[in-house]
Amino acid sequence: MTIHTDDWLYRAGWFLFRWLAQRLFQMEVYGAERVPLHGGLIVTANHLSYLDPPLIGCACPRELRYLAKAELFRWAPFARLIRRVGATPVERGTADVGAIKTVLRLLHEQKAVLIFIEGTRGDGKALLPPTSGVTLLARQADAPVLPHRRHRHGQGVGTRQAVAKTCEGHRGVWGTCVLSHSVRGTHRSSSA
Repeated sequence: MTIHTDDWLYRAGWFLFRWLAQRLFQMEVYGAERVPLHGGLIVTANHLSYLDPPLIGCACPRELRYLAKAELFRWAPFARLIRRVGATPVERGTADVGAIKTVLRLLHEQKAVLIFIEGTRGDGKALLPPTSGVTLLARQADAPVLPHRRHRHGQGVGTRQAVAKTCEGHRGVWGTCVLSHSVRGTHRSSSA
């Protein structure tokens, strides 16, 4: 597999991190041929580790843009780096209008955007309830949604040892695209 991007830094990071992930974490990727290489695309994924953005990024054959919690942008050098590789800050737990507008613009520019649908890291034992923003974005941008499931062997989150455990035996599985007109959100009847 190779990466479809014109950005030299993203390409270099993709190859380096993919090489490291394969050697250190025995990363395996299934279904990468299902990833559309062109057009606006929302990639949804579960969230197990701080390393999920680069792990999912190097499992994807096209350049991804990312939503990242605003707290990650507090230290200026790190903020510059993650902005350079496509991260956009989002205030979690709010309807962050700025982040929504940025994602819609990226989708209209035919970019792929990764959104952690649970909104925070989980333990990997069960999915957390999904956030509702993906449905809105898919409908507003008329963009397909592509699920990615990341899972691993070993449990534990939150310690240095857990970082290695959450990435050990990384398996990335790409699902099948769901077209925007098929995306359903929660709808409450006015008669209820």
